Amino acid sequence: MPSTQQLGSRVALVTGGTSGIGREVALDLARRGTHVFIVGRDQQRAQEVVRRGNGLIEFLAADLSRMSEVRRLASEVLSRTQRLDLLVHSAGVHHLSRELTPEGVEVNFAANYLSRFLLTELLLERLQHSAPARIVVLGSPYKFDPARFMSLRGLTAGEPLAHPLWALAQSGMAISVWTVALARRLAGTGVTVNNVHPGFVQTGILRTYPLAFRLVDYVLQFFVGMTAEEGARAPLYLATSPDMNGQSGQFFVTMNRVLVPKGTYAPQVAERLWTFSGRLTHPQETAGKLVLITGGSRGLGFETARKLAQLGFRVILTSRTQRRADEAAARLRAAVPGADIRGEALDLANFASVHTFAGKVRSRESALHVLVLNAAQMPGARRRLNDQGIETTLAANHLGHFLLTNELRPLLETAARETGEARVLVVSSRLHKAGILGPGARFDFGNVNLSRAYRPMVAYKNSKLANVWFAYELNRRLAGTGITANALCPNFVPQTISGKAPGLARWFYRGIAPRLPFARSLDEATDTYVYLATSPAMRGVGGRFYGESQAISSSPDSYDEEKARRLWALSEELTDTSFATRPHQGEDGPTRGVAAH
Repeated sequence: MPSTQQLGSRVALVTGGTSGIGREVALDLARRGTHVFIVGRDQQRAQEVVRRGNGLIEFLAADLSRMSEVRRLASEVLSRTQRLDLLVHSAGVHHLSRELTPEGVEVNFAANYLSRFLLTELLLERLQHSAPARIVVLGSPYKFDPARFMSLRGLTAGEPLAHPLWALAQSGMAISVWTVALARRLAGTGVTVNNVHPGFVQTGILRTYPLAFRLVDYVLQFFVGMTAEEGARAPLYLATSPDMNGQSGQFFVTMNRVLVPKGTYAPQVAERLWTFSGRLTHPQETAGKLVLITGGSRGLGFETARKLAQLGFRVILTSRTQRRADEAAARLRAAVPGADIRGEALDLANFASVHTFAGKVRSRESALHVLVLNAAQMPGARRRLNDQGIETTLAANHLGHFLLTNELRPLLETAARETGEARVLVVSSRLHKAGILGPGARFDFGNVNLSRAYRPMVAYKNSKLANVWFAYELNRRLAGTGITANALCPNFVPQTISGKAPGLARWFYRGIAPRLPFARSLDEATDTYVYLATSPAMRGVGGRFYGESQAISSSPDSYDEEKARRLWALSEELTDTSFATRPHQGEDGPTRGVAAH
């Protein structure tokens, strides 16, 4: 039976409101005095719903698989109403063909999940202004644990598309993870969000399926199916019941609260999804910006370059030889058609190479928005020195990046002036901390070349501690310029090691190591890079150490500011450079940057 509780002058938006459950929800809300905007594509169906709405239902046409349409829809809603008390995400599609939207996203994932993510983001301020307000998300009770199965692969252009049924499963898991993450972010705002599976409802959503699927659907509907009006009861309960006041992040099947897989609540899964969603819904914020990635010809650097190129970044990647840099750039252009990608040679242990490379970049570019200091050299069994007589691990992993950052600082400053920010990402490692691989870094300022008691792992750990010191000190010295610096650890990524490992070790890193619970794939590891490079949440945030897109603690020694300043002075001495204080005015003019203390 229709509800009778009156809802006064409330305003609601119901997607998928021209048919099925969405239509019944909209009609019920209108009967109780709510002004309802319904969203759909079928004008004829919409007219029938509007006719039955007693003057309280308006139709807004939109194809929710296209993010440009979602933006237009949000803009139209905001122009038509000053309040929004209820947002019901009811729209859904089931496409059985492998298909991309014009924006390069798998169509099921775009329409069923991504549109909800973006539409909610665009309307959130209006919902908060109208609080208490509610968001009701219609979903499916997937039993797959997102921590294990939500790969987010095969959903965008530039990679083999996932099977449509798996894309549907991916969108279902994404909706569940997003519900929890959104509820956490909205805590204390007066806006709640809950997820409901309305039951097995006769909606016609499978009408495009092959005959065999439709016959099975018909039989199930005959025995256990509900009408759309019956299916609307659960979402209406979440939307209107006083029992749901203040309740958020809950899952329901019909009218019953249910538990979902524990991975749905994992913060690292949520951050990965949020970063991925932001990449796909806000490409215009990064289009045309320049990112420079050292060590970008393979592994973590290459995967980061691919993801950022998909977002519209112009990419400069480096490798120690021009041949490898060119080959990597060609592979990326093939993976991301139309992308602006350039490969350049850079040997970070050779300071002359750093000067030459930086000069070439400055001559071609006017601004650098993101600098990713990713390249790293694993030390050999025997100590080696560069042309300046410096141990090569420290030279390549820290000093070369220190020099490069100073050489490219004018471009970072220009980007910060023009766009309000520029970002420096320094790739370090948790290995600088004491842990399962023994003691942490033991940086001896009196023996930086390790001429006494050279050990490869000590050399590597020391260079990674130097990375953190550099990021923290750089961020302090750049305070107020709009340039931020953060350090990150990509975690244990066997794929970056397997190609260099000999014999049995290679077999271990390829066959066994990826199955370890703490191991990460290239795709998972580089989500942190992309988050730090692009997330609006990172605007103005610096001086932190990140793992899996979350701020984590670095070693106690890394927070010693006196040692960080001492390393800074030593780095200037060893690279024969100075972070000057006068403003940059062209290649030979006076400069302004950050002064050595």
